[in-house]
Amino acid sequence: MENNNCRFEKIKVDLLHSQLKYQREIKYDRVKEIASSWDWGKFDMPCVNFRDGMYSVIEGQNTVAAAKMKFGTNVEIMCKVKVDLTEEEESKWFDEEAEKKRGQELDTRYRAKLLSKNPKLMKLIADLKLAGLILKINIPNGKCVIDAIKAIENIHEEMNDIDFISCFRLLRDTWNGDVESLRAPFLRGMSKFYETFFSEFSEKKICNSIV
Repeated sequence: MENNNCRFEKIKVDLLHSQLKYQREIKYDRVKEIASSWDWGKFDMPCVNFRDGMYSVIEGQNTVAAAKMKFGTNVEIMCKVKVDLTEEEESKWFDEEAEKKRGQELDTRYRAKLLSKNPKLMKLIADLKLAGLILKINIPNGKCVIDAIKAIENIHEEMNDIDFISCFRLLRDTWNGDVESLRAPFLRGMSKFYETFFSEFSEKKICNSIV
């Protein structure tokens, strides 16, 4: 984003306006859950844009609603504030923050699955190992490392084990494990390509046609 100046400010929740057009609707079941288990130690600051004399909540509207429910409209909460963002810049900031949270949630979820030796996850890891690839859990990005965990998990559920291993061994061999070939759209495209053409061509011919 071009406007990167961010300050931290305590703001009374009654002054925080939400329900901007690019936002999801407030989920009141989620608001009640946050309010009932409120923990200042785990408080996640809302992102706010100050423009035309108004504080608009970009990300964190459920948190704001929960604070109102828990403490009333006079409570002040710490916010991350930017000034005079355009609607386009607001939307970009919203996307950036939402993507961070999705990534954090997935990382936490899959680390827990790994520690508990979740059968489906362990099978996926084993099949990828046979294909010469690694799932990105507790390791850095790099060659032959798949970061698009949800995408490859969905593909694994849709394919039988033999085809899955063959398909992604072919992907690894053809692109030499390059990170660009392991992004979600590429993975999904490869599975569709394999499903459509593998019965008609040998692996060698497929490799030559892709290269």
